[in-house]
Amino acid sequence: MSGERRDIYAAEGLRYMPQILTMLDQNPFSTTYGCGDRPFWLYKSKDFPSGMYGVFALPLALACTHEFPGNVYFGQPRIKELALAVIRHQARAAHADGSGDDFFPFERAMGSTAFTLYAMAEAVHHLGIGDEDVLAFLARRARWLAGCKESGRLTNHHALGALGLAAVHRLTGERTLKKESIKIRDRVLRWQSEEGWFPEYDGFDPGYDTFTISFLAHLRRMTGDDTLTRPLARAINLTARLVGPDGSHGGETGWRNSYHFLPHGFELLAKELGQARYVADRFLDAVKNGYRSYLDENWIFCHYQYNYLQSWLDYAERDGCPDWSPGKEIHHYTDAGLLCVRRDTVHAVVSLRKGGIIKASTKAGPLASDTGPVILDRGGKIYAPSRDGLQTSEIVEEESGNAVITVATYFERIPNTILPTPWRFILFRLINLTAGRLAPNLLRRLIQYLLINRRNAFPARLTRRIRIGGDGVFVRDSLERLSDNFRISRLASSTDLTTIFSASSNAWHASRFFSWTDLDSRVGEFNETGALEIDRAWRVDGK
Repeated sequence: MSGERRDIYAAEGLRYMPQILTMLDQNPFSTTYGCGDRPFWLYKSKDFPSGMYGVFALPLALACTHEFPGNVYFGQPRIKELALAVIRHQARAAHADGSGDDFFPFERAMGSTAFTLYAMAEAVHHLGIGDEDVLAFLARRARWLAGCKESGRLTNHHALGALGLAAVHRLTGERTLKKESIKIRDRVLRWQSEEGWFPEYDGFDPGYDTFTISFLAHLRRMTGDDTLTRPLARAINLTARLVGPDGSHGGETGWRNSYHFLPHGFELLAKELGQARYVADRFLDAVKNGYRSYLDENWIFCHYQYNYLQSWLDYAERDGCPDWSPGKEIHHYTDAGLLCVRRDTVHAVVSLRKGGIIKASTKAGPLASDTGPVILDRGGKIYAPSRDGLQTSEIVEEESGNAVITVATYFERIPNTILPTPWRFILFRLINLTAGRLAPNLLRRLIQYLLINRRNAFPARLTRRIRIGGDGVFVRDSLERLSDNFRISRLASSTDLTTIFSASSNAWHASRFFSWTDLDSRVGEFNETGALEIDRAWRVDGK
């Protein structure tokens, strides 16, 4: 049984190999040999190659050098050649200082530079490559990363930066990289909340937290740094409370709406922490039962892929692991704005900070998903519960054992609705080539404002009363108009709405089987009276 469970990781990692190989330019005579950005090198539909495709080097190296079960790529010289080609293409495409771009030219993105630095350094380690040009490029990229000042606080990037610098130090012995890695590590640990989570922008995203946990756990194993042990234990304890009995985790309750889950860090800690073993086992259940999330486009799947393969390599045999399981409990994480409720077979996470968004599950799978009412005004603008507009909240535990949560918030316009047009794209490229080239962080902050941070309130209040018990989840939404000047044209109760831009949002997950409820028939009632009540129920018995 243990071997079968472990082999789930290998199967999930290897299933992506044909996808990577299809995306790579494999022609050694091509100027883009080793480029994984197929829309750039083949379709010619992009005007620059995204640097993030450099992460392809790591799964290629792992598949080439490790005899995973069912691994037809093991020992294949061509796979090793392609891993090295990916690294050398990254060197050719990089800026002179070693940095790389991600979403637009001259971006000098910390995220893609950190991800690819780590992936390439780890690939070189597994392949045993000692080519001077490769090591010199990795060291140059590492030095740039050490001094990078990123706009917005994305802890997973910094945790990976610390890991990437340590990985290059392991290859080159450059002492300054070890010192800089420790500085970044200390920064990450200062940012950790007392509740155990690491910030992504200005909030907690459970999915991205598994990135940070994975990177810090790998850094601890690579360097023997015991400074990371207690912070990791706190973070893993939080994750163990938030993961559902079906393995569900994150989603729209998180600050960045991600469904990410990287298991490697939990396997590395499973022999020490029962909570780590519990989380890893729930993920394996999710894979086996078809409940894990999928984000299988562009390069994002690759982060999952190499992490699954690493999880197979570092799988903790369960006979030697402590055991742990959650009980009937309510945890209110006030800084994160999350509430976790377990009642009998029901597990629910409520985001108070985002206006009462709910995700609930049982061992049999997703039970409920509710992201609140959505309004379309007569001008065509879309409004949803504010993602950071909590006005009041109350949590009551009834004698029956039910948890009753009341949340009051307001509505806000969804900011991430700007679409590109030919003229907008031309203007954007002119900015990239001029002001953006000189001040990429300033341009990045402008984009973050337009797609993420803008605030535009709609004059209506939402009060949600949520009851969570062993029989299911029950919601009553009370809408109240605050101004007589506004009328709406459409109304719905949503199940998977995202109101903040994130490239990793809108992944597929089984909780997205729940349909939105069309409430257009009640628009007239709201416009006439200025008030409306909407009841929804998700019962364990399905009735």
